[in-house]
Amino acid sequence: MDLRYCVSQKSDPNAPLYKWNSVCAVSAESVIAFSRVSSVPCGTGSKVLHSVAVADLNCPYRSADILECSDTVLLLQFNTSGKQLLVITAAGSIKLLKQVSGALQADWCLVAETSVEGETVLAATFLHTGLKPQINLGEVKVNSLYNEKFSLLSHTPSLLAPGHCATEGVIIVTASGLLVVVAVWRPDAVEIFRTVLGPARGHYTTADISMPPDGSIVISSWQPDVVRCWRVQLSHSIVRMAQSSTTATPDAVADASTASNNFVTEGNKKLVVCVECCESVCPCRPASSPSAAVAEAKNSRTKDTSDTANIRELRPECYRVSRVYFPYREDPGTLLLVLVERPPPHEAALAGEQPDKHKTGQQNRSYMHIVQKYRLEERTQPAFKLFKSESTATSSLVAYKTWNLAGEWLSSAGSAVINIGSCQHYLFQSQQLPHLITVATEDGNITAINLNNMMTVGSYNLNNARPSDGHQSEGGSSKVRGSSTAATAADSSHSGQPTVSLVHTWTGLSLLAYDSNATMCFFSLIKPTDIGNLWPLCVLLLLEYSIVSGHDWWELLINTPPSSVTTVVDRLLDTLSLHPQSLHSHHHTRMLLLRHAILRLSSSTQQRATEAMIQAHLSSILNLFRQFRPVTAECNNDKCASNLLTAYLENRTSMDQLDLDKSVEQFLFGISTAQDCQVEQRSAKYLQPLVQYTAELALYLLCIMAQTNKNELLREVKTVQQLREILFRARVWYRHNKLVAPHMARKTDSVDVWAQLYRLLTRLLAALPAEPDAAFMDEVVLLE
Repeated sequence: MDLRYCVSQKSDPNAPLYKWNSVCAVSAESVIAFSRVSSVPCGTGSKVLHSVAVADLNCPYRSADILECSDTVLLLQFNTSGKQLLVITAAGSIKLLKQVSGALQADWCLVAETSVEGETVLAATFLHTGLKPQINLGEVKVNSLYNEKFSLLSHTPSLLAPGHCATEGVIIVTASGLLVVVAVWRPDAVEIFRTVLGPARGHYTTADISMPPDGSIVISSWQPDVVRCWRVQLSHSIVRMAQSSTTATPDAVADASTASNNFVTEGNKKLVVCVECCESVCPCRPASSPSAAVAEAKNSRTKDTSDTANIRELRPECYRVSRVYFPYREDPGTLLLVLVERPPPHEAALAGEQPDKHKTGQQNRSYMHIVQKYRLEERTQPAFKLFKSESTATSSLVAYKTWNLAGEWLSSAGSAVINIGSCQHYLFQSQQLPHLITVATEDGNITAINLNNMMTVGSYNLNNARPSDGHQSEGGSSKVRGSSTAATAADSSHSGQPTVSLVHTWTGLSLLAYDSNATMCFFSLIKPTDIGNLWPLCVLLLLEYSIVSGHDWWELLINTPPSSVTTVVDRLLDTLSLHPQSLHSHHHTRMLLLRHAILRLSSSTQQRATEAMIQAHLSSILNLFRQFRPVTAECNNDKCASNLLTAYLENRTSMDQLDLDKSVEQFLFGISTAQDCQVEQRSAKYLQPLVQYTAELALYLLCIMAQTNKNELLREVKTVQQLREILFRARVWYRHNKLVAPHMARKTDSVDVWAQLYRLLTRLLAALPAEPDAAFMDEVVLLE
């Protein structure tokens, strides 16, 4: 584990920083949501305020509050796209927020809100939408197509609306066994359903939720002596009736949907929830003496528990489960338990120790804190028959599923495990790339563990260095330190147990730790030496996947060595060029932005990075302008004005007409309705800065070419064509709306700089790839 950066909030003497629960979450767009506390003057004293803030993973010291809470924030979680955020407080308030603008702006709208007063929320997650991507590492070549490198595995959505559309929502489990389902059928139709796990309320201390591929929901919760598992089925009443009907036709569901347009009304609940019990887990340990186990725990060794014959059951009074956790969100067959085992009372008395359950792990050294991995496996056994015929040679077998202990990790020096984390939407197969989980212990250690063999990969201690004075942010609320320092855990002079929130990024290569000292640390979990030759291919596939999926790629850039910048860029461009033109155009802008970000890593490619950013700007502006479809024609029609304009400029015959106004007249002559090329009055004032930027950029590039004769941008046909098309589209709009005109500097009123730029770009495009003549250069100088 390598520490990348560390950010610490400026301490507030009036705010109890050591008594609040530190919670954070990271989205696929590299947006951090975290809880923080501040104090405001209130009468003769001060009032503590809890809030939820967001920041960018690249610059976490610039944050913005998006929600104020009256109580401690208990849970924060993003959905897979990163556009929705679930906020749960200790008072039972549940809020579902949706991002409606930039990541760093406090513009989040409320989608749904409910509360479970008097309840403690143990687990919550978003409903599965049916998309489960996977990266095929090691199965394809580097220059293969995207559809060979990436695949979508079969996965049924958790909740289907009429029409077989996946429904968004969340599911929540409380300590008393209350199950709350929030289904967002439409933005204006939200249904909240409540039920109970089992026949009656219970008492649970920890729980977690998994989403199997069959569309059900598996909930594991710890009740004294056993880990109980529940299977939950969600369905819409119309879809359920259509599926359960014996005479249902393939169009039954669609007909039922048509008959009920507004299916969510007051007093008309359409959500159906079915809860049933499934395989429970009884914790066990390898058959070894307690003294040997304590010695192994002090050395933090990993035990191999593959031999099921050497398994011993635990006495109920000698253990408890402090955490139930699914390392894979879509795999309910792998379960992690954080087990606290204490010696029997008679053995503790012989040793002269009296364990106290109210003491912490550092005070009770006789306690063992273990992270166990259980696998749900299928077995067979002979079927029991009351009367068995002698002629029956073989007995029939019955298949059943049971949880088996597959490995465990022992905490060193008896330090209590306070949190556990993993990348629950892991993109790689565990056999190809190790899936790492992280464990935070009470002594300040964060340990990375390979889930396959439960072996320690690396560790880092948050108590290695105290926070030192560093650069203060704009708001004066945080300090930034380099990678040589680390955050400290809760100070021993303050009361309360420290908390650490562990969140893995979408790649599974990085970790964000946020402790109760309001310190945020960012780690790299995997080094290039850990996986050898797979490292370059892994980073390259993740970069390509970020282009296709829209995920953020910043954490991948810090894992890209500057010496391989040119190679990575060439590989990405070569692979994208193999795809059809439609797909290439769709991802072209994101590829340019990624190219700019990668080229900035090396000092020798700064000029190319600037050119890539300019090309990305032009591509974005042109794509925006092409989205303004006419209101009098079909949007998908090949003969609409937007598509005809692009085809007209790409035609070689359009270069024969150098005069801009005459070229516009020639184009409009073939348009049936002149209104097809109009822009609304409200949109024109927002388009004018983009036209101004394009015109100034074209003038600057032409002048640089005339002065130095070294301008690679204007020697690319695609860049010149983009500049020319943007100026032409704006000129067409200018005929109906004068607000889109660029405010160009003129020496005389008789010079139309806009038309001059278009004429020069057209001449340059006709001459490429050859060099422009001297007359062209002289005209550019005169234009300057």
